[in-house]
Amino acid sequence: MSTRSLFDILSEVRGPKLTKIAQIDRVIDWAPVRAVIETVHTTGSTPTGRPSYDGLMLFKIELLRVWYG
Repeated sequence: MSTRSLFDILSEVRGPKLTKIAQIDRVIDWAPVRAVIETVHTTGSTPTGRPSYDGLMLFKIELLRVWYG
């Protein structure tokens, strides 16, 4: 992935709650998860408007919401 996601940035920040995130990011192989997400996550079909968010990034944000929300 060429662009860094919020999860990537947060996993580099040192803090008591974020160490768990960094450990999970190292343990999970995100490639199979991305493959599943790409089968159901559709990007916008029109050239106008904002570009769609990366499906894996949205999934990681949802994980953070469930864990810390």
